[in-house]
Amino acid sequence: MWERITSGQNPRIKAVRRLRDRSRREFSHLTIAEGVRELTQAAMGGWRARKLFFCPQGCQKAIAEALADRLQVPPGGRFEVTLDVYEKLAYGDRRDGILAVVETVSRPLPSPEQWQGGSLVVVEGIEKPGNLGAIFRSAEAAGIDAVVIAGAPCDPWNPNVIRASLGTVFTVPFYIACTEETVQWCQKVGLAIVAADPSGSKTLWEIDLSRPVAIVLGAEHSGLSSAWRRISTERARIPMCGRADSLNVSVAAALFMYEALRQRAARGIDRSIASLP
Repeated sequence: MWERITSGQNPRIKAVRRLRDRSRREFSHLTIAEGVRELTQAAMGGWRARKLFFCPQGCQKAIAEALADRLQVPPGGRFEVTLDVYEKLAYGDRRDGILAVVETVSRPLPSPEQWQGGSLVVVEGIEKPGNLGAIFRSAEAAGIDAVVIAGAPCDPWNPNVIRASLGTVFTVPFYIACTEETVQWCQKVGLAIVAADPSGSKTLWEIDLSRPVAIVLGAEHSGLSSAWRRISTERARIPMCGRADSLNVSVAAALFMYEALRQRAARGIDRSIASLP
């Protein structure tokens, strides 16, 4: 049964809009996810939604029904809204006609004994939601085992991160920790640490990224903190032919991740991409 909402002043609509505020998301352990692709990824990742809103002008009811079931939305949390009400709920430029309030969980680093992954990406100090979301998309596509958000002011549950990631934030394992904790954890689990650094003596092509490795990238304006320089860290640069001295951090991350994928495939470690040279 779907309850119909026709007023933007409805308390349920106001409650959803308040989740645009980071402090409200952190307090309630809830966030907003909009779009069929994003919610499909959330369902695939086993996430649950408290509420789901759909607008018939943008989304077929059959699709809304299926996603509500897969996201385990309770019967009292399913709402059909008018177009003007949906406009108050939606964010960004795209209008898919479906939006959910998704439950979130804390994501501390696993204990060294629990870690069974291989390669991961560490991003430190990333501020822009679009960059963080794009890194998640590349991480899923390149087969990276996890993303660690270290000392980052950007909230991974920001609706714009979810949108930019096309929902892969729900399917790529990720963890949140301070920089010092992340450094110590990488050492304890035995990961080689490779830092993206424009002044590195080697290119990313000259470093072995096929082994279990933590690829570390810092914010574009400040780079990596000194914590990474105090330990045994290999520094790798991306060759730059033009006058620019650096790339967007999400582009740089994608290049490193795909070089790691290429190397694993070439060594027969990742057989899912057998056609790579």
